[in-house]
Amino acid sequence: MKNYLYIFILFCFSAAFAGNIPTSGNFFANEPVAIFQDKEKVVLTPNPASSYTFIKITNQEVKLTEVAIYSLLGNKLFTQLCDGSEESVQINVQNFKRGKYLVKVSFADGSNEVKALIKQ
Repeated sequence: MKNYLYIFILFCFSAAFAGNIPTSGNFFANEPVAIFQDKEKVVLTPNPASSYTFIKITNQEVKLTEVAIYSLLGNKLFTQLCDGSEESVQINVQNFKRGKYLVKVSFADGSNEVKALIKQ
């Protein structure tokens, strides 16, 4: 790892002395900057949860098809199929042990979103 750090530092100094990288000011002054903001499609609330959590759709253009909850070891603990008309889904987490879980939400367009859920 040290070797990579030395190579990176050497590259930065050599590029700065060669005039390729400005030594002061804004590094991106002459370059367009593209910012990709992938808006989240769902929100878990409440999170942390003790008894129930709700998966609420924030983008009305997407249709919910499946909700699955996994342990951090990758074991599927819960799954619920949806017909796409739901704006929110209530999930009972009372029987889950305290800890962190991954909630995978699948949509009709084939995309997925994974959120962390904390069980109190």
